[in-house]
Amino acid sequence: MTNQSNYVQITLDLSRLGGPLLDLAVPRQLTVKRLLHEVNQSYQLGYELVSPICRNLEYETVLFATDRIGNRSVRDGVTLQLEQL
Repeated sequence: MTNQSNYVQITLDLSRLGGPLLDLAVPRQLTVKRLLHEVNQSYQLGYELVSPICRNLEYETVLFATDRIGNRSVRDGVTLQLEQL
């Protein structure tokens, strides 16, 4: 049985870079870079990830490549918008 508290439900907005809008259940311990690497491979987006930056649109905070998804500003239902690869 999976413990839902280990995951956060987010929307990942890749539209600024011509990508899709994705609803995902993400393990809280993943870094932003690892999440985007997994999404990039799974959806065959062809992005070259160097130092990705995402903006949490609900809280107007910025998450950098090494930040964990489970940080205090990322809650269920937030939208993370990819701003930089």
